Amino acid sequence: MTRGKPAVRVVKERPFNAETPIAALADPVVPNELFYVRNHFDVPELFVDEWRLTVDGAVAKPLELGMEDLQRHPESTLAVTMECAGNGRALMDPLPPGEGWAYGAVSTARFTGVSLRLVLGEARLLPDAMEVVFTGADRGRAGSGRMIPYAYGISLEQTLRSDTLLAWAMNDDPLSADHGFPLRLVVPGVYGMASVKWLTHVRVVTSLFAGYFPAQYRYVDEPGSSQDRPVAAMRVKAVIARPEHGAVLPVAPFVVAGTAWSGSGSVTRVEVSPDGGNTWADADLDAPWSQYAATPWRFSWTPGGPGSYMLAVKATNEAGHSQPLESSWNAHGYGNNEVHRIEVEIRQ
Repeated sequence: MTRGKPAVRVVKERPFNAETPIAALADPVVPNELFYVRNHFDVPELFVDEWRLTVDGAVAKPLELGMEDLQRHPESTLAVTMECAGNGRALMDPLPPGEGWAYGAVSTARFTGVSLRLVLGEARLLPDAMEVVFTGADRGRAGSGRMIPYAYGISLEQTLRSDTLLAWAMNDDPLSADHGFPLRLVVPGVYGMASVKWLTHVRVVTSLFAGYFPAQYRYVDEPGSSQDRPVAAMRVKAVIARPEHGAVLPVAPFVVAGTAWSGSGSVTRVEVSPDGGNTWADADLDAPWSQYAATPWRFSWTPGGPGSYMLAVKATNEAGHSQPLESSWNAHGYGNNEVHRIEVEIRQ
């Protein structure tokens, strides 16, 4: 009997939201068909020959660009790990409202496009520019029930980094409809809410954008914090991709493997525990495909004998941040980077 091809785990049919299978996270790059999908509204139908990107606001030279105009700029390709801010929400107790993401709302791909900085340089920012607002073609009812587009504001500092991309391809193929065709923003190191899909409008503003979605993506009622804070850089995190949870294995040496990532500097250490977190040992790290891509890791382990074992993994980044043993609960269920644990059964 042949096994079927791996597939995303559907979290919601409409708007379509789906997780990457954990096993796919063992590899440095996730195939496009397994890349997680986060949609706030239904996918818009767009045609590249009719589509235009408007750049306006606090600029000296407003622009209206087609795909050919964008592709006249020097092309950049960058491997980027993207994670939904709500990844891991389903593991929190009590369960916060929102999509029930487990571990798979994260993926890595090679994105190809043009540096946003080049386009903004062509538009020539005015001296009082403070933030840039990105708006997608997707629309729906939110908050009070009124129709709004998905729009998100990004700091001027972030938008002017050379690695912030206007991307039209991932893993050498044109973007699919679910991943933002024909153009999306890619903001490396930041949770995925910033990487606006189906991009149609880039507006430079002179004050902070008070839109619906930036107001939603905030850490609210998080222990240890006296005030709400915006969701921003991805917290350091690792997953065990092989073996899978519930695997039955022989008493023999095997390799535990997965990936680890961080939005605040590179991953410098990954530790694995064969006893649920009582003892830890260092894993071997492979080089990531870029400074913004997940770091593959491997750990050779020989079980002591038959029985049930709980394996755990913990990552640390260059800023000295490590994963907590338990989640840091907050009202929206964002940024859960608790240690990943799986159970395996060892038999003779």
